[in-house]
Amino acid sequence: MVRLSSPLFSITASGDLGKAIQYICSTYVRTKPLSGGAKSELQKDQQNIFTRGANVWSNELDRETHQNWNKFLKIIHEDSTCTDDEFMTSGYNLWMFYFLKHEEYGWKHYPEPPI
Repeated sequence: MVRLSSPLFSITASGDLGKAIQYICSTYVRTKPLSGGAKSELQKDQQNIFTRGANVWSNELDRETHQNWNKFLKIIHEDSTCTDDEFMTSGYNLWMFYFLKHEEYGWKHYPEPPI
């Protein structure tokens, strides 16, 4: 049984409803995608980038850098009303968003948050 924590039709309603439906900012509803594993070279390349990003976060970044990403996420949440960044629940999610976009070529102040 699905248990809701807020109204489905509120402006910021987002998340999964059971294992079948995803709500995004209460304006977009879709069937929850199923993962079938990497089948194409492009998918395998993306998975490799994700693995590298996760390894950098776990093995190369110190606790202070982790905290800086969590602070950056908090700033984004306080300043945004329903953006793609709102779906990120931790500094790690935000780190991976930037890493997947820029890889280790980085951004200004890499590996610190781009502020």
